[in-house]
Amino acid sequence: VAPPEPQFEKILTEHWLVWLGGITLALGGAFLVKYSFDQGWLGPTVRVMLGVVLGLGLIAGGHRMAGQASPASLAGIDPSHVPPALVGAGSAIVFASLYAAFALYHLIGPLTAFVALATVAAGTVLLALRHGPYVALLGLLGGHAVPLLVRTGHNDALSLFTYLLLLDAGALVLLRWKEWWALAWVALAASAGWALLWLVDVYAPGDELPLGLFLIALFGLSFTLRHGLRAVSWLAEPVLAPEVRKLVFGAGLTVALLLFLMVSVAEQSTAALVMVFSFCGAVLAAASWDADVDTLPFAAAALGLLTLAGWDLPNRLVSLDMLRPYVPDHAFSFVTTAALLALLFGGGGFAALWGAKRPGRWAALSAAMPLAVLACAYWRLSSIGVDLAWAAGALGLAGTVLLAGERVARWRHAPGMEAALGAYAVGVLAALALAATIALEQAWLTVALALMLPGIAWVNERLHIEGLRRVALVIAAVVLVRLALNPYVLDYHTGMPVTLWLLYGYGLPMLCFAAAAWLFRRDADDRLVQVLEGGAVLFLVLLVSLEIRELIAGSLDAPRYGLTEQSLHSLAWLSIATGLSRVRHRVTLSWAALGLIGLATAQIIVLHLIASNPWLTNQPVGERMVFNLLLLA
Repeated sequence: VAPPEPQFEKILTEHWLVWLGGITLALGGAFLVKYSFDQGWLGPTVRVMLGVVLGLGLIAGGHRMAGQASPASLAGIDPSHVPPALVGAGSAIVFASLYAAFALYHLIGPLTAFVALATVAAGTVLLALRHGPYVALLGLLGGHAVPLLVRTGHNDALSLFTYLLLLDAGALVLLRWKEWWALAWVALAASAGWALLWLVDVYAPGDELPLGLFLIALFGLSFTLRHGLRAVSWLAEPVLAPEVRKLVFGAGLTVALLLFLMVSVAEQSTAALVMVFSFCGAVLAAASWDADVDTLPFAAAALGLLTLAGWDLPNRLVSLDMLRPYVPDHAFSFVTTAALLALLFGGGGFAALWGAKRPGRWAALSAAMPLAVLACAYWRLSSIGVDLAWAAGALGLAGTVLLAGERVARWRHAPGMEAALGAYAVGVLAALALAATIALEQAWLTVALALMLPGIAWVNERLHIEGLRRVALVIAAVVLVRLALNPYVLDYHTGMPVTLWLLYGYGLPMLCFAAAAWLFRRDADDRLVQVLEGGAVLFLVLLVSLEIRELIAGSLDAPRYGLTEQSLHSLAWLSIATGLSRVRHRVTLSWAALGLIGLATAQIIVLHLIASNPWLTNQPVGERMVFNLLLLA
């Protein structure tokens, strides 16, 4: 058995002195050509020929040294690493000489220069078969630099990306053969850089098709690098190395980001949207084939949602009328795209879960994506408020997910199908919560998430589906952040009396958290229950405090915080703490009671007795002797 070849990183770090010498030699040859030009030595043709001869001589010398027996090492340098440095330096000198013939001396035209430089880069990559990854790296960088160095004056996306695709395909075949996985990242980064540069600086309408096909093919090449080609014997076996799986993930995420930028730059043109759908379909097919990359479809789903969220719509449109549905012309493409995305991921995920290694992931994708698309479309197309047409759509989606869950329930005892059933159960609850939220005044998706929690707890109690508690914990965390840490939450009451909105916006989540904690605790008393109990207390405190704020100050953003309001807050916090302290054997509630007592105590000392003390501020406390502001304070 042949010993494994050393890794590229190890070669580079242990033999950096040899590579530094090769780079110095290459720069010396390039500067020699430039210096001869500045000094006027010989003629341009002779200068280029001498540079090419020097480079070829170094390549030949390095190649010959590699075939001879290695003498003893000198100064810690292994002589077997000198030939690659000479070959690399020679290739760089040939490259620089040909580029000088084009850019400095104008001896050859752009097309000839392009072909010549590309040939040198390809030859350098082939030399790497004998001389190692250093030479391959040089060839890759040179090949990707050729279009930047040689410009014909015509920006032809088809020619450029066809050339880059051929270069990457040849390089990845070599890298797979030699198992130089680190260099595959170099090829991916260079190609992604070209796509980004084209979108930022060169893009013209019509470039979506060649650029999109190139990006999809780039993902296909990375997937082929992992699974091989059955038509070629030495490429037929799949590669199970984790580095290659990471490369597939990296390529998928990179392509998804670049396609999103392309759709934005192209202003959602038909060709750009076709490329997005093609990539999403390719990712779904690849993930269904290879279970190790079955999280990539979620990145493709994110691409679809970002496309909808960033759609160039002139204004938020008038809400749809249930009795007279109407889609304006400039939104027809948006609606069509949204419907196709929901169908692709909903139907594709459902079809892929049968026989999948982890059907729960596919079920989660097929249930969540249509719901997310509906929510995104509702956000972009409708004035947020009562709209029975959108609520009916959410109910229809709930029915569809319920049918999928019923089909999966027949096979719930098969491996992994329990998780799939749980995903569909949560999907039904989410769709019902969204429908209820849309049908209410001042619809709010965060409240819809809170409504899901007791439903999830009820399903978990009856079906005992693994993973539902983790889903509930994530949802609870989102609701807590959205209601407690969101600086814009106080602006959501527009169009509704503030006191009523507070009952809806905080009272309903409080009841949902409390009910979910009670249901989940009957199954297990874990961190989820503690989070839900703490969230219920937090929403209760916020509800009472904000109601006092609105009633006393007259506005939630009023600048004054007077003694009356302070006193009512202190009384409310101490009263809640007293009630919580009566509950036995609940650690979360005990700590919440202590926190409220501490908060109230600090306010009494700092504000009541010092900052707002009527004896110090001369604030009137009322005309009655006992029943006045001092009694309240």
